[in-house]
Amino acid sequence: MKIVAMFSTKGGVGKSTVTSNFGSVMNLENRKVVSMDCDPNNTLKYHYGLSQNYSEGHALLGLNNSPISSCVHQLSTGEKIIPFGNLTEVELVAYEKKLLEDPYFLKKQIASLQLKDNEILLLDAPSGSSIFTQQVLNAANISVLVMLPDAASYLTLERSLKLINKHCVGKDYIGTMFLVNQVHRNFELNSDVFDMLQYQLQNHIIVEIHQDQAVAESLANGMNILKYAPQSLATEDFIDAAQTLESYLLGN
Repeated sequence: MKIVAMFSTKGGVGKSTVTSNFGSVMNLENRKVVSMDCDPNNTLKYHYGLSQNYSEGHALLGLNNSPISSCVHQLSTGEKIIPFGNLTEVELVAYEKKLLEDPYFLKKQIASLQLKDNEILLLDAPSGSSIFTQQVLNAANISVLVMLPDAASYLTLERSLKLINKHCVGKDYIGTMFLVNQVHRNFELNSDVFDMLQYQLQNHIIVEIHQDQAVAESLANGMNILKYAPQSLATEDFIDAAQTLESYLLGN
């Protein structure tokens, strides 16, 4: 099993969209992949067409020290998702306390899934540097830092790298891939920031997803971009980016 942390210190970068579309691409390529929501907002499920009333998830099971395998939801497409689930405010505070007491609690819960060596687990972390994000990074073999080509992403890059360097340690950690989302070369500032990010990260793996209205439309229609607009530029980008991630995981 390889664990990928989908991570950003800045909100609104499209991290859950990237997570779900990576999962869809890998599933179509017959890779065994599971997407796990580690954000208390519990929104990743919408990207997989689950309803607002779907309340099951791993957080409550973790709070009660129960195995989380029972909350793996398999779609008709073969894709698998583990929602965060719904917690009351009291339960959320108690769960945060449990995570604070054991920095590797999530990693232990993941181990209880007993995923096979050829399976990939995508962890969708909340934005920022909360205890939930730290738990995700502590468990990861690879982190994917999702950014926008804007000033805020550029200015938070150093803070993001410090978090990665602090929590992504050990012999099992492979490295970091950088993904710049919603790139639009016709916008001068957008293009300039992307060029600066490319220059600063020239010794790292960096991929881009072009701005494409089909991405938002696919979410509004409750399906992934591959199914909604298979010929779109964003679909091509997601396929290329997911394949780059797979090669990185395999050490190619």
